[in-house]
Amino acid sequence: MSLRTYVLAGTLLALSVCQAQSGGVREAGSSTNPPKTRLQPWLIGLAAVVGFLFIVFVVLIAKRLISGREEDEEKQDLENAKKQDDGSSDEEGDVKQTVL
Repeated sequence: MSLRTYVLAGTLLALSVCQAQSGGVREAGSSTNPPKTRLQPWLIGLAAVVGFLFIVFVVLIAKRLISGREEDEEKQDLENAKKQDDGSSDEEGDVKQTVL
């Protein structure tokens, strides 16, 4: 999946949570409205930080999985190229010269 898919899914999830918090279901027979409880500001900030870190964690894991596959393919291509080589360039490639 692409990054756009994850961003879209996260946005839709956030919107559904906000909508669920703002419009609660009320019972048909109750004449009194229950008092609304509000979260403490520090708790809202803590929840925002934890949510942000979770999103970053998921994106980094997805990136590592995607880039890991690409690196494996590159390693296999290099190994195949070495196997197909006749061996004459291996000696030239192993020589390293350093100047002090």
